[in-house]
Amino acid sequence: MVLRQREQIRLGALYAVIAVTLLSMGLGIGALTWSPYAADHNGGFTVGFPSSLVLLSVGLLLIAIMVGTIVATVLYYRSKRVWMPQLASRLPAFAAANHLLFSRRDSNPEYPGTLFAVGNDRVALDHLRSTSGRYFDLGSYHFTVSAGSSAALLKWGFIAIQLDRRLPHMLMEATGHRGWANGGVPISIDRTQSISLEGDFDSYFTLYAPKDYESDARYVFAPDLMALLIDETTQMHVEIVDDWLFVYSSVDFDGASLEDYQRYFRIIEVVGAKTLRQTDRYEDDRLQQASVPAAERVVAADGRRLRNGRLSPFGRAMAPVYIAMAVVIVVIVVIANLAS
Repeated sequence: MVLRQREQIRLGALYAVIAVTLLSMGLGIGALTWSPYAADHNGGFTVGFPSSLVLLSVGLLLIAIMVGTIVATVLYYRSKRVWMPQLASRLPAFAAANHLLFSRRDSNPEYPGTLFAVGNDRVALDHLRSTSGRYFDLGSYHFTVSAGSSAALLKWGFIAIQLDRRLPHMLMEATGHRGWANGGVPISIDRTQSISLEGDFDSYFTLYAPKDYESDARYVFAPDLMALLIDETTQMHVEIVDDWLFVYSSVDFDGASLEDYQRYFRIIEVVGAKTLRQTDRYEDDRLQQASVPAAERVVAADGRRLRNGRLSPFGRAMAPVYIAMAVVIVVIVVIANLAS
């Protein structure tokens, strides 16, 4: 699918940028570390060390690599506009013909999904909402998150479907997209809340649920619903919170093809309907609510939200990079001291 091809290209570009950046930093640190030990009292260089011309050439090469990396990154993100479709320009007409509400831009969408509480400058773009029957919302969602001393713009796609009753907070993260830089859900979550699933479902999703709600989660995500999620939402994340079902894509929908939109509406119709049937009789047995109408029944406080993790999504994603940089620096310094 077009969406998956875009995701593979984006991840490949991201890994290439990280690799080239780390390589350039390592060579630069090496040149700066070795040069003091290479100089003698007469301003020359001892035997076995490069000349000043070589060091200058290495420095210029590193600058060229870094500039090339930056230029390639900028050109890549600018090239994403090539995906901007003729299809997006037809969304208003499509919405009118199908009795949907089209919105070009809405700030701070008020949904209880955890993704909608992350970062700043939150905005829903080019999204379609139902005007009758079961409520759903389908579109792109952009927001910024702190990335060290700067901010990063994240672009996601989302589907929101309203359910009939409140449920415990549950998150299904696609196993192929873990980590902030790899399309993982950019939220801080305590990973000890994971639940093992039957069969080979763990190879597709990791399910998180509040402590003591493991059986409730398995009741909701029964094998038939899980099989449907594997068929329809592979490489996407699924969240249930309060009386809402959310499907998140780490690639926004602004360049989606007709085939992609057909998939999104199939998720609404098929996955949404199955989730409604699966949760129709759910009740939190921890509360006595027999006299309360089903639509108004609530979940006990301990099950309403997952516990947060200790590290921020950016910190969790960048930890391996920081460790790799530290190892490179230590190795270079040790080698330089041995050479001296």
